[in-house]
Amino acid sequence: MFNQQGHLYKNRLILAYFVLLSVFLILLQSLFSKTILGHKYYHSLSETNRVKEEKIIAPRGVFLDRDGRLLVVNDKNELYGYSRRYLYPKATAHLLGYLSLPDEVNLQDYSCGAQPLTNQFIGKTGLEKYFECRLRGQLGKAIYETNALGEKTRELARQEPKEGENIKLTVSLKLQKTALKAFGSLKGAAIASNPKTGEILLFHSSPSYNNNQIVRENGLYTQLSQDENKPLFNRLALGLYPPGSVVKPLIALGALENGVITPETQYTDNGIFKLGGVEFGNWYYLQYGKTEGEVDVIKGIKRSNDIFFYHLGVEMGIGEINRWLTKFGLKEQSLQQYFNQSQSLLPNAQWKKQTLNEPWYLGDTVNLSIGQGYLLVNPVQFHVAASIIASNGHKCQLAFDKNSLRHCQDLRFDQKHLDTVIQGMVQACSPGGTGWPLFDYKINGKQWPVACKTGTAESTADGALPHAWFTVFAPVLDPEIVLTVLVENGGEGSEVAAPIAKQILTEFFSQD
Repeated sequence: MFNQQGHLYKNRLILAYFVLLSVFLILLQSLFSKTILGHKYYHSLSETNRVKEEKIIAPRGVFLDRDGRLLVVNDKNELYGYSRRYLYPKATAHLLGYLSLPDEVNLQDYSCGAQPLTNQFIGKTGLEKYFECRLRGQLGKAIYETNALGEKTRELARQEPKEGENIKLTVSLKLQKTALKAFGSLKGAAIASNPKTGEILLFHSSPSYNNNQIVRENGLYTQLSQDENKPLFNRLALGLYPPGSVVKPLIALGALENGVITPETQYTDNGIFKLGGVEFGNWYYLQYGKTEGEVDVIKGIKRSNDIFFYHLGVEMGIGEINRWLTKFGLKEQSLQQYFNQSQSLLPNAQWKKQTLNEPWYLGDTVNLSIGQGYLLVNPVQFHVAASIIASNGHKCQLAFDKNSLRHCQDLRFDQKHLDTVIQGMVQACSPGGTGWPLFDYKINGKQWPVACKTGTAESTADGALPHAWFTVFAPVLDPEIVLTVLVENGGEGSEVAAPIAKQILTEFFSQD
C-alpha cells in the first residue's frame, strides 16, 4: 500500500514539473517575440508616438483682371491655413463665385488629384470652381518631435507647399464696377466681349451679393436663397427671357441669306398686319397712331418695324427661322464649361404639341418673328449671336482666360448681306432710330461710331413691365467691344437698358 501511494505521489510530482515547464516555455517564447521578433514593430510604434507629420495647406492662386489688378487675396488663418478675401465682392460675386469646405457632395466630382483636407477650402461656384485644379497648389508637410503629452518640441523636417497658379482673367475690373453701379437696384445682366477673339470683358448679374460673407456667416446662404430678388441667381448663365426686337437683325440676316428678301425688298406699313381674322400692330402705330410707309430691311432694323418682320416670319416659316437662330448659336451652351447654363427655347410645332397639346398656328410664327411668343433666349447665347454680326460673320468661343481662346469660325455670310444688317444697326443708333441714348455718341469730344439694336420684350407675369434689352458694338468698322444688356422687367430697351450700356461703353473707351 505504501508503494502504491509513493508511486501516485511520484506521478503527480512529474505532472506538476511538466506543467511548470510548459508555462515557463510559453513565457519564454512570448518574451522572445516581444524583444527580438517584435523589436521593429514596437520601435516603429514608439517613434510614431514621438514623431508627428502635419500637412501644410498651400496658398491658393489668386485672380487678376486683364490689367493685372488683384481681385482676391489670401489671409493667414490658423485653422484653415488661409482664408479667401474678395477685394470687390459685389462687383465679382457671380464671376468668381466662392469657396466651401469639402463635403460628400462636392467631393464626388472632385478631379484635381489628391482629395483635399477636411479644413482646406475648395471652389464651390463660379471661376473658383472651374479653375480649382490650377488654383489649389500642392500640400507641403512638416515633421515634428512631440513629448508624452503630444506637444511639439522641435521640427525635424519640412517640405514647403507649392503655391497655386495665379490666373489673369480677360475681364476688366473697371467695367465690372461700372456695371454694378449702373444697375443699382435693378435686376438684370450685362456681358461684353471682344468680338474678334471671344475674350470676355464684362460678366455681371444683378442684384449681386457679398461672397466674403456667404462663406463666413452661417445661415446667410439660406437667407439669400429666399430673397425675392434672387441675388444668388446668375441671370447671365441661367436666365431665360423673350428677346423682343433685339432678335430682328438675326432674322433679317437669315432672310437675306436664304433669298426670302433682298436688300431692296420693301413692305408697306399701314400700322396693322392682318392674318385671317387676327390683327398684329406695329409698336409705333399702337403707341402714336402713325404709320411708316414703305420699309426695307435697313429701315426695318432702324425703326424696329414690326410690320416688316411679320412679313418675314410668314415668308420664312418657323422651321427656317429656327434653322437660322440655331446657326447663330442660340441653342449652344457657350459657357457650360464654366457655369451651369440654361438652353434657349426655340419652339416649333412638335414642341407645342408635346408641351401644350396644341397645334402650331401661323400667328405663333408671326409673334416669334419679333422676338415674342414662346421664344426664350439665354442672355449669353444671345450675346454670342450678336457677336457674330459684330465680328463680320465669325463665331468666336467665349473665354475668361487667354489660354482657353480658340480660332473663330467663319460662317461665310454674304458680305453684302452683313453690310446691310450692320447699316440698319448703325442707323438704329442715329437720329430717327430707336437707340436714341447713343445718338451722336462722343467721349471727350471724339465721335465713336456705334451699331445697336433695342428690344422691349413682353413679360409673361401679370402686370409686370416688359424686359428691356440693348445690344451694341463699336467702333463699327473695327469693333473692339460688343455689349449686351438686359434689365429684367425694366421697361423699354431704349429707356432703361441703353443708358446702362452707354455708361459701360463710355468707361471702356475712357480707359487708359
